[in-house]
Amino acid sequence: MASGVIWGSFTGVSTDKVRPYIQWSSTPNSSTNQSSITATLVFVKYNATYYSNNQSMSNTSNIDGSTSPSNNKFNIGPKGTAPIYSTVRSRTVTVTHNADGTRTCWIGWSGQTGTSLGDFNFGATVTLDTITRAGAVNTTSASSVGGTSATVGGNVTDAGIPAVTRGIHWGTSAGSLPNWIESGSGGGSYSVNITGLSRGTTYYFRAGVYNSSGWAYGSTLSFTTTAAAPSVTTASASGISYDRATLGGEVTNDNGATVTERGVCYSATNSQPTTADTKDTNGSGTGSFSEVISGLSPDTTYYFRAYAINSQGTSYGAVYSFTTESSIPTVTTTSGATGVTISSATVVGNVLSDNGSTITERGFVYSMTETNPTISHSKAIVSGTTGAMSKEITGLSIGTKYYYRAYATNARGTGYGAVYSFTTLPGNPSGLVATTLDKDKVSLTWVKGNGGNYTIIRRGTTPPANINSGTLIYQGTGTSMTDTGLSHGTTYYYRAWSATTADWSEAYSSSYTASSAITTYDFVNPTNVYVDDTNYATVPTNDAKLYAQVSRDGGNTWSATKELTIASLATQSFGSGQTEIWGMSGWNGGHMNDTNFRVKLIGGSNGTSYQIYKSFGFNINSSYILTGIEVQIKAAWDNSNILVYFLKVNAYYGESPLPVKAGSLAYDSTTNRIVYYDGAEWKQVANTEDIV
Repeated sequence: MASGVIWGSFTGVSTDKVRPYIQWSSTPNSSTNQSSITATLVFVKYNATYYSNNQSMSNTSNIDGSTSPSNNKFNIGPKGTAPIYSTVRSRTVTVTHNADGTRTCWIGWSGQTGTSLGDFNFGATVTLDTITRAGAVNTTSASSVGGTSATVGGNVTDAGIPAVTRGIHWGTSAGSLPNWIESGSGGGSYSVNITGLSRGTTYYFRAGVYNSSGWAYGSTLSFTTTAAAPSVTTASASGISYDRATLGGEVTNDNGATVTERGVCYSATNSQPTTADTKDTNGSGTGSFSEVISGLSPDTTYYFRAYAINSQGTSYGAVYSFTTESSIPTVTTTSGATGVTISSATVVGNVLSDNGSTITERGFVYSMTETNPTISHSKAIVSGTTGAMSKEITGLSIGTKYYYRAYATNARGTGYGAVYSFTTLPGNPSGLVATTLDKDKVSLTWVKGNGGNYTIIRRGTTPPANINSGTLIYQGTGTSMTDTGLSHGTTYYYRAWSATTADWSEAYSSSYTASSAITTYDFVNPTNVYVDDTNYATVPTNDAKLYAQVSRDGGNTWSATKELTIASLATQSFGSGQTEIWGMSGWNGGHMNDTNFRVKLIGGSNGTSYQIYKSFGFNINSSYILTGIEVQIKAAWDNSNILVYFLKVNAYYGESPLPVKAGSLAYDSTTNRIVYYDGAEWKQVANTEDIV
């Protein structure tokens, strides 16, 4: 800004207007925001008398570096009052500008008559003040972004007064850009290279300029450095033994992408192992790690290195190696002994490797008490070093379980295979006897085999072929049993084996003892005996013998057996009629009802069939005393079977006029004995000769 005072005088001028006149001292100059403002106070004297004509003028006009002709005219008096008598003086003009540096200008007045400028000019040259102005800048996008560096910059659109200093502010937060890189001064584009950045990280930046008027900034932009595969180192192996070692490493930097897996990879054959070989993982992220690797082979060189994986790929540390120590031999035992007898068995195994130390002894160890036998127990030595081996162990106890395993010894110690077991066979059982008891029962007895605590019995309608065929009917420690639920009149074959367990899974005898039996037959069409006609019941039998028994308690107990020989078709009787009470004293009428009375007919002297009959329709007063029971039968023998046409029962009893009470005496004509009544039945009290 500058101020100038216009001095001068003029008289006799017939004009009523003047205008300021401003001229720059140098050209060209930018016209941007450059202006002049004139403010005047005019004192005019007309006709030798001073009058204060306080006129004001405020006008703004552009200055283009030369005379500014466009300022408005300035009235100094009404037209027609001229000539002005006195001098115009003390006129002040103020000029502002934004030109660079210091400038001068000429400030003066120009008169005007009518519409034309007059030819009088006067004024003064003044120096304008030096001014300042802030700059303006834009931020330009980042380029050449890498893992640890990027190029950023700006464009100064107004260099300001004085010329601005320019540069870049940057940092890892949009709200805080603590770092500054300066890049020259003045207007135009510029760029800087930021280095030492972290991978995979977002950075924020903006262009900035400053001068004595202050700071100006561009917008805040960002860029993200590129990530890379992790940085990883390998640690030396430690804790090395014959089958394990401690391996590890360190992920020193994830290089901008999270480590999702890390660990070690190793190989006994690949000198540059990768994760495609054997690997052992150990978590994720950065930092040190270690892992005990087990299951290694003795006396073997392994190559290993650490690895780490992120989204950018897999990195490896340096390759190292180590060699495991030699070890005890590697031995296997074959499951299941062969050729097992009552005193011997053959076992098989294999010495797979001497693991770096020569085999000095190998074979098998076994024990009947120790479930993990060692060389301090019984052993059977086999010549040789590595490879398959077998041995027949003899002199064993009968029916005994033995635990065994293969072994091999070298300078490092003794290695063993897995433990298995076998059981020597028990002796064969003997003396199996099968006896028919009924239509559906057979009694069995036997002698157990030596060393066989259990007996296994199987049954079939044909002889059981082996211990797993037929029907299992017994597996226990006894020496007898009754086989029930059988079919009538069927031949059954039985075989028995000795075994050391109830399920014979350990061992059973090499042979068996055998027997057979035929169950008793039913009569064929037994109901035909209730009606006397041409239909008959067929009695399977071995001869013409027919036997009978009676029961007075529903078949729980039976009388003595009566026998008939059926020679030809005839009606015959069992017993002597009125005086036959079948060796059972104390019969009364109540014993003869359908609930109590039974008759059993047995066919053949070998008892191969029988049938029980009931429901004879008796209804005798229970107080009556039975003196005889006659079983009458009509039958014939056809040289193969007995044919029974009818069965009848006659009951004989006497009526007493006196009540029969406990203590009553009677004479039993069938036994010639004195009997007494105890309130329930008749019982013998003395022999006949005792009362004669």
